[in-house]
Amino acid sequence: MVMIFMPIISLLHQERMILSDRRLFSNKLHDELQKHLWTEFTSPQLYSKIIHSKHVVFDFSVEKGVLKGCIAWENARKNEETFCLYGITQ
Repeated sequence: MVMIFMPIISLLHQERMILSDRRLFSNKLHDELQKHLWTEFTSPQLYSKIIHSKHVVFDFSVEKGVLKGCIAWENARKNEETFCLYGITQ
């Protein structure tokens, strides 16, 4: 029984961490995007931060009058993930 359930429990834990990170990082991206929407955004910005012991990269640029913000990180499976949000600049 242990030989069967341990890999399943490990996989479930890994997937839970991936979903938790996606939710956390999408919220952080939203907060950062709001900062840029309410200030004078003129040039693309690329910077990184450490959030919950993970290195994430924020990338902001303007495309056709729309502010695009993306966040990239390495997930629990060691794959790179990227999530983007868009906002209308004023």
